[in-house]
Amino acid sequence: MKTMRFIRILILFLGFGFSATSFAQVGKIQGKVTDSKGLVLTGSSIVIVENNKSGSADSNGDFTIENLKNGNYQIVVSYIGFATRKISVKVPQTSKLIVVLQDDQAALDEVVVTGVFDKRSALNSSIAISTVNAVQMQKMAPTSAAELLKNVPGIFVNNSLGEIRNTVYSRGVTTGNNDGRWGYDYVSMQEDGLPVTNALFANFGPDMFLRADATLDKLEAVRGGTASITGANAPGGVFNYISKTGGKTFEGEIRTKLGLEGNGKNPYYRADFNIGGPLAKNLTYNIGGFYRKSDGGQYPGYASNRGGQIKGNLVYKYETGSLKLLVKSLNDHNLTAEGIPTNSYTDMKPSEGFSNTSSVLPPAISLTTNVPTRGDVTYKSSDLWHSKDNSVGLNWEQKLGRGWKLTNNARFSSMSVEAFTPLSTVSPIAMDNIVTYFILGALHPPTQIIPGTYTVSQGGQPIMSIQSFSGFDYHVTSNTAPGSALSPNSLFFTPLIYNYNKVSEFRDQFNFNKKSGNHTFNIGGFFDNSSLNRVSGSMGVSLNTIQNHPQTVGISVTNPGNVTYQVTNPNGIVNVGADQGYTIINSKQSQKAVYFAHTWEINDKLTFDWGARYENVRNHGTNNPPSLVDSTKAEEEGNQLKWYHNTKS
Repeated sequence: MKTMRFIRILILFLGFGFSATSFAQVGKIQGKVTDSKGLVLTGSSIVIVENNKSGSADSNGDFTIENLKNGNYQIVVSYIGFATRKISVKVPQTSKLIVVLQDDQAALDEVVVTGVFDKRSALNSSIAISTVNAVQMQKMAPTSAAELLKNVPGIFVNNSLGEIRNTVYSRGVTTGNNDGRWGYDYVSMQEDGLPVTNALFANFGPDMFLRADATLDKLEAVRGGTASITGANAPGGVFNYISKTGGKTFEGEIRTKLGLEGNGKNPYYRADFNIGGPLAKNLTYNIGGFYRKSDGGQYPGYASNRGGQIKGNLVYKYETGSLKLLVKSLNDHNLTAEGIPTNSYTDMKPSEGFSNTSSVLPPAISLTTNVPTRGDVTYKSSDLWHSKDNSVGLNWEQKLGRGWKLTNNARFSSMSVEAFTPLSTVSPIAMDNIVTYFILGALHPPTQIIPGTYTVSQGGQPIMSIQSFSGFDYHVTSNTAPGSALSPNSLFFTPLIYNYNKVSEFRDQFNFNKKSGNHTFNIGGFFDNSSLNRVSGSMGVSLNTIQNHPQTVGISVTNPGNVTYQVTNPNGIVNVGADQGYTIINSKQSQKAVYFAHTWEINDKLTFDWGARYENVRNHGTNNPPSLVDSTKAEEEGNQLKWYHNTKS
């Protein structure tokens, strides 16, 4: 008996020993990343060679990679513009790792053209220059053009909404909010030397027409000094996305990317291609593009991103200069994320029944109604933000003699964005509140006041019953609808907002460059002429259940005389085209600018850089206030508007 007790105690102690040993085998790698001057390198990438685990440096330069078994590891630390380091680390660590990255000499010596026009290197420039090349971009696999900028020092990008409508904060220059226009007010997003668009307004911004794919050769980011003078609307910096051109031999590549997003169940498919080479003596070509389809991180029941683009260029070089012809055609659909319900502002966690990958967007809805200036338009929620861009450009470089050079870049673009989206307005609405029925049109005009029993159905099955005795009081008598714990007796209220923006735009920038000894002079100008047509308004209201992947509901009311009115149409939509005003804007904008910039390289350690710019912007047009649709006329034309009724026996 004593022997058995001793054996049990021994086994118990051995178990504790094994557990302690096992527990001790789990450790972590901690460190800090700085440059040679001790400045932290926020966003530095840290990858463990042995298991491919990774992390990134925070705003203090600190990083931590956890859940590592004891042993020896090699980590690779990298940051744009700095030489990559491979370091041996032992876990458990005896002290915090300090990683110092040195400037990448190859990157510093690389010649850049953006914002300077005299093709200087980053090392010899008085302005802040960062370059992201094609190899680096391929490793990053960015989801949007703006996301590339996260790798540029001094730049913060908020891309929480998705591939488009991002916000860029540069060198302390902030923006108003995040709706695709204010996100780029103070930076110039350029493609091959010209702004993607100079027409910036609500729900129309450059990243809707700018994509990073296999045709992209490099990104040049220039901030400070004369960059803000030589670039249009660029106090925060100029970000130029430069396309590949053909070389002396034929080259091509095909990339494919397959993966899962969100909760690990949403597929992502993408294919890029690029080919280029010589066509004739001194004439080269390059053509490429991409197609992508993805369900996104918050899958709404239809593709969150689908579409692509094709781009090409021809370059002819002659003894004293070159000509580059550029063409592009973009056709893309993109979702912008909606907010997820939370229980409080202090503890920002998704409410019960929701997660970070939930979707509150309605299911696929198709609705045709008449829109002023557009005619019959079919609202398809699955079309999301539909961006198109067809453009053609010509870049010319010419040596003029005596050290003078002329650069002239011109482009014409026809761009449009057609948005079928709630625009972040999905919210609960109480079905026992009289205000709800005002909003839904039940009490306007007064002849529509209908007492009786209101029935909310989903999939043909009643889920909520509301009793009104006078047409002004509403009492929920039964409710099995989801979401009651979040918002009692409520449904999701989703306005079906329609926006159509079309811009025809011509842009031209010229520059005369003169280099004389240690002095460089730039004299140039910028011209832009934009024509805008915009119509926006609400096509109706969709009522949906409060849940992940909401479902449309139908509402009917039976009055005391046993007459049943259909509050919603068969698609569960109310106020279809009725009482909804459309704002119509037609505008023409012209922008003219001239500038002068001078760089004086006093010695190899001191450069004096200055300049001046004069800008003139004129905008004229019409802005029609919202006007109501004639619902009576529309009903006569057979459209399903407001509350149509039928009699039941």
